[in-house]
Amino acid sequence: MDELTKQYDAATTAPATPAAGTTGTAGNSLTDRYNAATQAPAQEGATTTPAATATPAETQPAPFNVGANSTADRVNAINTMYDAQQQARLNELQNAYDLSRSDMQAAADQINPNFQRQANDLAVQYERNRRNFNEGAILNGINTGAGAQADLARASEYQRDFGNLRTAQANQMAEAERQMANLTASYQTNIQTALANNDYQRAAALLDEYNNGYERDLKNAQILAEFGDFTGYAGLYGQEQADNMFAIWASQNPDLAYLSGNITKDQLGNLKGKRPMNEGLDENGIRIAGSGGGGGGGWGGSMSDSIRQQLAQGVASGTFTPQYAASVNTKF
Repeated sequence: MDELTKQYDAATTAPATPAAGTTGTAGNSLTDRYNAATQAPAQEGATTTPAATATPAETQPAPFNVGANSTADRVNAINTMYDAQQQARLNELQNAYDLSRSDMQAAADQINPNFQRQANDLAVQYERNRRNFNEGAILNGINTGAGAQADLARASEYQRDFGNLRTAQANQMAEAERQMANLTASYQTNIQTALANNDYQRAAALLDEYNNGYERDLKNAQILAEFGDFTGYAGLYGQEQADNMFAIWASQNPDLAYLSGNITKDQLGNLKGKRPMNEGLDENGIRIAGSGGGGGGGWGGSMSDSIRQQLAQGVASGTFTPQYAASVNTKF
């Protein structure tokens, strides 16, 4: 029983997950592989969007959060649910095993006392028969030789009955031990089956979350990209790809890119002048002295109406706050 308890504890104790920055095997778990798959790796040589140093003075709101922790929260919720289900099933199996073993042990504990009582009764009966025969022999004048033969026959019969009794006792003890061994083997099999089923169902749930999460994050990324926020695509495909997508979007929507604080006034001028966005500019998007260029900035007319419409859509979808939309509206 002690060995079985150790096996059960080992099966139900989760391995410790190494802390961040330490080594360990936790990265091989399904959850860790899932988390790793949903985290965008750092891209070497990736360009970053220049800081909007020349934008109007108002503080811009932080980019819309695609759900930085939402995926991890959903994965944690799935793991918590299946951990609870697994523990409940293991507790159910343990309780059933303990109850069955207790009943079997109680029955086994009665085998030896029961057979000892039968052995005692057999010995008492043998002695009673021997005494009765001897008393009858004296009364009936049976000689010593005949009495000895009768004693020998009774002793032989007693030894036979006693041997049969001990054989039956040994057989019952062996059967009890066999049943307990089968119970233990069945319990261990049930434990392994429960763990395997839980792992399978957990894996299916995490895979479903991964697929749904990708579709959800892709949709959010598409919505945000309409307003120049490509952080969603960066999380899905990497920063370098997101920067390339942003450059194309900014060239197609220079006014909105400037008003949303994603490009500088000098970058806006380049785009308006049909030049590369960063031509003649330093790493902060500011024109380098003597580099020429400039001009082509400003916005107005129908572009203002288009921007206002996009801002209104952003407020309706929750992408922009009303305060941010109002601050942008004051600029044109």
